[in-house]
Amino acid sequence: MENWARANFILSSRKKNILVDRQNFEYKFKRESETGARYWVCRLRDSSGCTATASTIERNDATFIKNVKNTHNHSSKLVEKRVKMAEQEAVENAARNPTLTCRAVIAELANTLQTYSMAAASSMSRMSSL
Repeated sequence: MENWARANFILSSRKKNILVDRQNFEYKFKRESETGARYWVCRLRDSSGCTATASTIERNDATFIKNVKNTHNHSSKLVEKRVKMAEQEAVENAARNPTLTCRAVIAELANTLQTYSMAAASSMSRMSSL
């Protein structure tokens, strides 16, 4: 199976599978070949003109990303998604621990985001909205 990565999927709001690659780019289903290979196009193809595509294949009851072609003309928003998840976890933690001060919650969040680089800091919500 060469260097194939196991395919990950999420469901769209219309309950259709969305392929997610290692860099967190998302693809929507385009077509299936006679050999069973499935072809996917970037989910932002229509809105941004992105020409990136991917193909998947099933082997041993698992789906693998066989090939990714072309470069995306946009970011994957991976950092933004990680920041939003970290913010949500911090808020949930604060809700479970009412003795935590706002300053302690923000400090904990900042420590978590330090591992994501400076790009994470620019993706953070305003303190007042947390």
